[in-house]
Amino acid sequence: MEIKDVEILENPFKHLDLIDIFILKEIRKKKAVCFQHFYYSKINKLFTIGYEGARLRFERLVKMGFLIKLSPNNPKNYAINAEKTGIIDRILLKFEELIIR
Repeated sequence: MEIKDVEILENPFKHLDLIDIFILKEIRKKKAVCFQHFYYSKINKLFTIGYEGARLRFERLVKMGFLIKLSPNNPKNYAINAEKTGIIDRILLKFEELIIR
């Protein structure tokens, strides 16, 4: 599932949907999150994808390189991949521009 950064920047909404963007935006604000706490305090209240669906979203964002697991001993803690911070910021900016229009 190797997707190039340029391809994502050209059309981020082909690869990411509203839930993915919400996850990235919230984690970008906090720097790191515990999946369970994040699920019950944010995702579960806004989306009906279920616990397993949310977990799969996080895993997909890890495979895409946007998120990293903080510790192999505690795989439920995630953070933004520092190498992708600029790309994530540009995607969030594109999303905000789309909403404003």
